Amino acid sequence: MAFTIKNSAKNGNSTSASNRVEVILDAPTAAAQVDGEAPLTYLNKGQYYTLSLKDKTNTDASITSTVVIMFHDENYRKVASNYWKFWRTQQDNPQQARAIDIESSKSSGVDDIEFQYFDRIAFKWRGAVGANIVIRFNCLSTDFSRIKGVKGIPLRLYTESVASDRVEKGYCRIKLFRDKNVRTKMMQSISRDSWKS
Repeated sequence: MAFTIKNSAKNGNSTSASNRVEVILDAPTAAAQVDGEAPLTYLNKGQYYTLSLKDKTNTDASITSTVVIMFHDENYRKVASNYWKFWRTQQDNPQQARAIDIESSKSSGVDDIEFQYFDRIAFKWRGAVGANIVIRFNCLSTDFSRIKGVKGIPLRLYTESVASDRVEKGYCRIKLFRDKNVRTKMMQSISRDSWKS
């Protein structure tokens, strides 16, 4: 099941029909969702996920897109530099640490890939062709606290695309776990959802 990155103007609740660029994260959303909140998707740290970008007008023009991992909640975003600084100090090589990576050999339709900062990837693609990028996250939702047993902080996979001087922004809410913990979270979500029915 694909998860569509939602239009930020709609607070993550619906995809805007007026958006030219459609962005889809190929990962299942959690079965149980909280009303009034953007849908949550559980992902594994270190696993590769495909992000598909499509120009709904099929115009043969260059589009520049940036993919960023950031904190979902505004209160965390206000002090994000402190959280990321802490995260980087926990890495083997803090100067080279990247929160998000792209597997360019498995990606298609992308050119001029740039790693502007440790938390983002920018690239160009042609609207008539579309693009599939294969990305990997190198952090956990629990990496931002020294306290053991803390609930993971929801993150946001944010995209910004510039096409014909028009900027389109979108995001989806994610939580990143160790391998196999996602399967457990998904099963718990399904159990809670069926219990409520």
